[in-house]
Amino acid sequence: MADKEAGNAVIAELWSADYVEQRVKARSSFSAPVHDFAEGVNFGEIWTRPGLDRKMRCVVTLSALMAMNRTHQAAGYINAALNSGVTVEELREILLHLAIYTGLPASIEAFKLAEQILRERGLLE
Repeated sequence: MADKEAGNAVIAELWSADYVEQRVKARSSFSAPVHDFAEGVNFGEIWTRPGLDRKMRCVVTLSALMAMNRTHQAAGYINAALNSGVTVEELREILLHLAIYTGLPASIEAFKLAEQILRERGLLE
């Protein structure tokens, strides 16, 4: 059974409680089913399973999103990865590693995106 409460707790942990509130405000009667699915099934059931910690789940998710060239979603997971303990050095290595499997154009986009986020967070000069 989908656990939206647990899902929203995971979302708050990965991004912030404010982000959860923004998601609640963005809901409409049209988009409610996809929000319910994401909160309950994705974050409430899958992300709360034992076996992988948040950091590893962020890395796996970021890898999949970059492979599919979903940079908008990947930006969120770069932030979530950093919030989950991925270091700047680890992020660089993850993105470089992805270049072999996703192609150089996707890797270059990922580096640009990550560098922008790292600068915004004050993690790069």
